[in-house]
Amino acid sequence: MKNDALYLILAIFTIGFVSCSDEKDPIDPETDHTVNEWIYETMEKEYLWNTEIPSTGQVNFNDDPEQFFLSLLSSKDGKEGYVYSTINTKSSSTKSYHGDGLSLGFEYQSYYTNDQRNYLQLKVLYVLPNSPAAGSGLSRGEWIHTINNQPISVSTDLAATLYSGTEVALGVGDLDGEDLRSVRLSAQMVEDNPVFLDTVYHDQGRKIGYLVYNHFTSDPTSNGYGDAFDRDLKAAFTKFKSENVNEFVLDLRYNNGGLVSCAQLLASMLAPAEALGETFCQMIYNQDQQSKNSSLDFDKNLSGYNLDLKRLYVITTSRTASASEVVINGLKPFLGNNLILIGGQTEGKNVGSVTYTKDEFDWELHPIVCYISNKNPLEESDYSAGFIPQYALSEPNSNVFELGDKREYMLAVAFNLIAGAPDLRSETIEKELIPVSGSLDKKANRGMILPVQ
Repeated sequence: MKNDALYLILAIFTIGFVSCSDEKDPIDPETDHTVNEWIYETMEKEYLWNTEIPSTGQVNFNDDPEQFFLSLLSSKDGKEGYVYSTINTKSSSTKSYHGDGLSLGFEYQSYYTNDQRNYLQLKVLYVLPNSPAAGSGLSRGEWIHTINNQPISVSTDLAATLYSGTEVALGVGDLDGEDLRSVRLSAQMVEDNPVFLDTVYHDQGRKIGYLVYNHFTSDPTSNGYGDAFDRDLKAAFTKFKSENVNEFVLDLRYNNGGLVSCAQLLASMLAPAEALGETFCQMIYNQDQQSKNSSLDFDKNLSGYNLDLKRLYVITTSRTASASEVVINGLKPFLGNNLILIGGQTEGKNVGSVTYTKDEFDWELHPIVCYISNKNPLEESDYSAGFIPQYALSEPNSNVFELGDKREYMLAVAFNLIAGAPDLRSETIEKELIPVSGSLDKKANRGMILPVQ
């Protein structure tokens, strides 16, 4: 069954709500376990792995709702120590980080700096324009060694320290701590437009489009009804089309997903023209919800923006997940071996999530409800292990250039491949670093975000 209901515009990470209109007084979950009964009933009906939920006699309905919810989850739900399905209180729901939250305006990855693994240093991944970080001169590839003149302990609450709005002093230098300087920043409201960079390069007679797209978000607000970012994405493709680009590099290295509507929009503008109107992705629900199985097409109404690409280079890392992978998977049947991945193996989030609420309870459920495939049957397009690039490369930790600089490592590899030259390999033996966590973690959603049923 085709589902063309993407006029239900949603903001990233704001999921379609399934709610009850009953008007009742709020219930205290500590004194009444009816909230857990609702959680159980919802999961038993909607959860993708509902056949693996413990029986009512095997769970404690007097548990805290969060603990109760977690006790129902399948071992298939998530990867490496964290689960995709989540629960939170309505009062703790945060505003969209894409325009409504305090930010210093840069993203980072932390690494252990010593053998005892009790200290960290932070690598700056990229800096948002018009942000405190940009104003201070902080740049991609720099390393933060101290916060408020203190080494960064693994016990440091980085989120509270860096995003509280209180001024912080950062000790910034290179990987080895040379040329250390102090940067003072205060978190402010910073818009995080997913269209981070769009440009066209003229290289040896080729016109190469390059897009850094950092999350699948339709609008900076958290109310779920805007399309400002989608319009910016369309404007970028208007430029690409006006310049008649004939090669394209899509940079999804820091994009861990978001809305299916945004994924459909991007893929429809990148796909070969003959794909328009064909199946982009399918949503496959549990055995009790097969009537909800549906598909989305490459949008033929976007033909005016479509580049009719015959080949596409995609830059990926382990951060590339969810809706990013849906775009890759959806394009595979139409581009085949001309869909060329450069970088790291993607995460492998081939599932989708919906939010459920009920008026009288102060809880939101975000369970995984379906698998996502491309036009082919699920068994032919399962990417739960992630996509392995044809050109497996890691980002360097030194000699790092800004995104969009033709000397930037991953982009340089793409340019060499487009030119038919051997791919670029780093001959530098770098210090081995063990990643810990990063600011992109707070952006990660638990599965591709689906429209309301």
